[in-house]
This record gives sequence, C-alpha cells and structure tokens, in this order.
Amino acid sequence: EQDCEASLTKVFTHIRRDAIEAIEWYSMARRPKRRLATTVRLVAVVLVGVAALLPMLEGILVADINAIWISLAIAAGAGAIGLDRALGSSTGWIRCIKTELQLRDTLEKFELDWECARAHRRGRCPTSEETIEMLQTAKQFAEHINIIVQEETNAWVDEFQSTINQIDEKLRSRREEVARAEEKRVAAAQTIVVRPLSAMSAMPQPLIAAGFQPNEWKDA
Repeated sequence: EQDCEASLTKVFTHIRRDAIEAIEWYSMARRPKRRLATTVRLVAVVLVGVAALLPMLEGILVADINAIWISLAIAAGAGAIGLDRALGSSTGWIRCIKTELQLRDTLEKFELDWECARAHRRGRCPTSEETIEMLQTAKQFAEHINIIVQEETNAWVDEFQSTINQIDEKLRSRREEVARAEEKRVAAAQTIVVRPLSAMSAMPQPLIAAGFQPNEWKDA
C-alpha cells in the first residue's frame, strides 16, 4: 500500500511537471510575438495618422504637400499590417495567451481534484478502487493537456498554410499583371514598326529607289 501511494505521487509529479513545462513554453513564446505585434500595429497606426494629418497641415501651413507622401504613408501602414499578418504575430500572440490560460485552468482543476481525493482518504493508503480512480483522473488530465496543445498546433498549421496560399495567390496575380503589361508593350512596339513599313510600301518605287523617305515624299 505504501508503494501504491509512492507510485501515485510519482504519477502526479510527472504529469504536473509536463503541464507546467507546456505552460512555461507558451508563456515564453507569446512574449516576442506580443512585442512584434504591438510594434507593427503601432507603426501602422502612426503612419495612417500621418497620412490623415498631412492634408490638414497643408491648409494650416499654407504649403503645397505632394500627394505622393500621403500615398507613401498609407502604403507603408498597409505594408506593416501585411507584415503582421504574414508573420502571424498578432494571431500567434492571442493563440498563445488562450492556450496558456486553458492549460492553467486545467492544471488547477486537476490539482484540486487530486487533493480532494487525498483528503477523502484521511491519511490512509488508497485502496485498489481508489488507486484506479486516481490513475484514471491522471490519465484524463494528460489527455486533456495533449488535446489543448494539439488544437493550438492545428490552428497554427492552418494559419500558416492559409498565409502561404494567400502569398502565392498574390504573387501569381502579380505575375499575370506583369505578363499582360509586357504583351501590351510588345503589341504597341509592333504597331509602331508596322506603320512606317506601310508608308514605305505606299510610295512609288522610283521614289524609294531614289532614296526618298515617307515624310519627304509627303512634303514633295
């Protein structure tokens, strides 16, 4: 019976330590995400605010402010938001906080249930039924911890894949835009080349043989 009590204590200590390690990991992981998210969001807010103030300053200072500066401020603010989304700093920060709180709540509940079971025995060694019940409690707690961590991992994987797909889609659209612009440029260049040749073909052959150019022929 004493060996049974010692075994239960080892099980409790081991499972509790694993849960605490998971909690500490998420606590450490959310700190750089929080710093990056707050910095990027603050930069975006400042840039958008600057873009909104520039037209007002133009009227107050009676100065001509180039509209390109307003566009640059807005574009930089949008780029900061895009960087935050691409890196997943804000969503990762919130996800780590949520997971950490869930783990802490689950650990506290497990500790209370375990101590209640020990208090119910009033200092005596557990019976076989009580031992099985406490082991079942420890098993359920370990499974719950694994489920919480797995759900957070799946959420991170889904977010990462979604971000990659969005980036690929934007790059594909950009490549298509560049290809269409290149086709238009080539078509315009071919049109410019065809027009002088058409003018040359319309000239009388004696003039062409004499070295007259289309413009000279028209002037003549």
